[in-house]
Amino acid sequence: MDTKLKKYKNIKSNKVLINILVIIILLVSSLGVVKSYKNIDNTKIDENCLNKKEVATYFTRNYYNLYWNMKKNTEGIHNPSELFLNEKDIDIYLKDIDLTVKKDDVKNDFNRAFFEHEDGFDSNEIIKYNVYNKLNKKTYANEDKDLKYIREYDLDKKNNNKINELKQKYLLFATVDFNNNGEATIKSLHGADKNNYQELENYNNTINSEITSDNYFNKYSDDYMKYSLSPIKDTVITIGITKNDAKTVFKNIYTYEYSDYLSNIISGSKIDSYRQIVGYSVSIMIIFAILGLILPNSIRNNILGMDKITKIPIEILFIIASIILSFFIAFNPVIFVNSTIEDILKYELLNVLPITNGISEIIIVIINLLYWMLLFAMLFMLGIYIRNMLFSKEDRKTIFRSSIIVKLIKWMKKQIKAFLNWVDRLDLKDGREKLILSCLAINFILIVICSIMWGFGIILAVIYTIVLYKLIKKKTAKVFDDYDKLEKITKDIADGDFKEISDEDLGIFNPIKENLQNIKVGFSNAVNEEVKSQKMKTELITNVSHDLKTPLTSIITYVDLLKKEDITEEERKKYLETIEKKSNRLKFLIEDLFEVSKATSGNITMNPMKVDVVSLIKQTIVELEDKLNASHLKIKTDFPSEKVILELDNMRTFRIFSNLISNISKYSMPYTRVYISVKKEEETTEIEFKNISAEELNCNVENLTERFVRGDKSRNTEGSGLGLAIVKSFTELQGGKINISSDGDLFKVNLTFKNK
Repeated sequence: MDTKLKKYKNIKSNKVLINILVIIILLVSSLGVVKSYKNIDNTKIDENCLNKKEVATYFTRNYYNLYWNMKKNTEGIHNPSELFLNEKDIDIYLKDIDLTVKKDDVKNDFNRAFFEHEDGFDSNEIIKYNVYNKLNKKTYANEDKDLKYIREYDLDKKNNNKINELKQKYLLFATVDFNNNGEATIKSLHGADKNNYQELENYNNTINSEITSDNYFNKYSDDYMKYSLSPIKDTVITIGITKNDAKTVFKNIYTYEYSDYLSNIISGSKIDSYRQIVGYSVSIMIIFAILGLILPNSIRNNILGMDKITKIPIEILFIIASIILSFFIAFNPVIFVNSTIEDILKYELLNVLPITNGISEIIIVIINLLYWMLLFAMLFMLGIYIRNMLFSKEDRKTIFRSSIIVKLIKWMKKQIKAFLNWVDRLDLKDGREKLILSCLAINFILIVICSIMWGFGIILAVIYTIVLYKLIKKKTAKVFDDYDKLEKITKDIADGDFKEISDEDLGIFNPIKENLQNIKVGFSNAVNEEVKSQKMKTELITNVSHDLKTPLTSIITYVDLLKKEDITEEERKKYLETIEKKSNRLKFLIEDLFEVSKATSGNITMNPMKVDVVSLIKQTIVELEDKLNASHLKIKTDFPSEKVILELDNMRTFRIFSNLISNISKYSMPYTRVYISVKKEEETTEIEFKNISAEELNCNVENLTERFVRGDKSRNTEGSGLGLAIVKSFTELQGGKINISSDGDLFKVNLTFKNK
């Protein structure tokens, strides 16, 4: 017990140490990720980030929107089609199609498409812009002093302090001048290569194709109309993005209001830093997952409670994992890290909890460590779980045994099997089963017919109900009539009338009638057995009285003879020897009677041990050799060469063999052979005794095992008549079987014992 307790404590101690080591590894890995946050803090805006042709194209596409908004507000133009569509193009298009389409339909279609594709700068808070109308010398949108200065002066030629100041202030600015022919000229440009904006020089070819590249679809035709838009004229458009506004976007790259095209470009370098952290953390997660897959069996399930997690139904684990995954999707690493670096998380903590700034920073560090530890632990445990499912047979069995779906499938299989067994046992020849199935089938068909016949089905249902009532009434009357007949039969039996039961058909009560017939036969057999038992009891008393009286009478007679004074010493000795002999016989008879009585009542204790039955038989033959020789019998044995060891009571088994061989010496024909064999099979051992009877066997040999039954009806031979009864009792008490048979004068006793 102490050794087991010590071993248990060692296992528990090792388990604790392993878990502490795993937690330390998770903590160190999480600390490494948190320390990498400083790489994002050190990230700076790339001042050439807007020096891209895609940025120039972005501005170019929005010039039409700015021009339209200016015209709408200054000249009262209501629809874009009034400003941009060419009437001749519409007329040509309408002639080419074979449909009745009005010009207003085309214009409305264009207006709808224009507004659907309108981007505009109004929703972008980082872009400053104004649109100057050269004809009325007015500015649309707020007149910013910086943009006005940029618009009015050619910055490429004016090299003064103001210009240098603006270049330091702005990340990008540009001025495009459209003349009265619609030709565009770049007057000023800072923060980008002029070659990227060179397409503005060929405004009519390039900008027009950008605006019309979507080829707006006309809802009245399968054809596309390529709109040739009227150019922008007599307008100066100036745009600018300050470095401070760009820093705001750069700092809050994942806030909603800055999630547009330019914000993503400005924040590109910082996004790359976030991606580096995510890549670093993903690499650690992969390492933990692989570690979970390759851990040895001796420690795998001792980590983080995996031995208990394996026993949780996989469906519940899937739900828990889905909830945790949803959490990590809602608070993915990029958003979580950004919330930490930009003090969003800190701001929320200070609003919710009454804590100081220093305490909030400590809490944020702890939250970040726990976040990454949980994420890494999840991948580590997932690797272990997958390893258990794929490579560990015992763990896989545990996982599948605990699965709710597997249990449900097993339950369904059990129900299906039960149904199939019912179908297999279904006897269509049985009137009851056939009647029930037939009624259900007919009822189903009629219900279906009534259901599909709508109004007429109601009439049919009424007729069906009436017919069903008649049939049920008729069947019920037959059942009650059969019941009355059955009741009369049971009453006759109760009154003791065992006359032959009528073969009249009782319908569903026929099985009960058959049972009553069986009861009658069984009761008659029981009466016969009772008569036989009473007869045997009478014979038993007679035999016991005879076998006890005979030696007792001899003892009394010889005692009387001993009382005579004129007897010689030789006669006295002879009488005493006879008394002793009869007394011993009486003693053995009484002992046998007690043995049989105890064995029959079960009031006997067996002491099983390993017994070599071959040696025991040989020993018995040696001890009874005198009796066998006196009967002139020759023993022939057939024993296995090896020992035959059985779990038996040595003393009672010796008594079995002794009684059988003693009977052989008494009842065998002199000068004959006796055969004794032992055969060991796979599960049992058979011991057989065969001899030739001296007297004719004119009784039922199976009854010889009853008490005081003897083959010698005259009872002249010495014996109690209990020998075979004792053999039977001791054999059966040890789990064996006895079989007695005869073939003419050949008498056989076969004993069978189980090897285990």
